Amino acid sequence: MLEVLELNEDMINVIRAEGKFEGEKNGISLTNASIIMRMIQDQMNLSTIAKYVGLSVPEVEQIIHSVESGQS
Repeated sequence: MLEVLELNEDMINVIRAEGKFEGEKNGISLTNASIIMRMIQDQMNLSTIAKYVGLSVPEVEQIIHSVESGQS
C-alpha cells in the first residue's frame, strides 16, 4: 500500500524556498559563465577575471572547461 506524504504549509514553504535558492544559484552560475567567457574573448587574464566575478582562479578555470566542453 502506498503511503501518502502529508505536506503542511511550513514544509511547502521550505521546499519553495529551496527551489528558489537553487534557481537563483543556477542563474548566477550561468551569468558568471557568460561574463567569464566574454572576458576570455577580450583576452583578460584569469586572476583579473576571478577578482571581478568573485571566484578563485581554479573555479574560473573549471567554468571555462565546462563551457568549452559543452557542460554549462
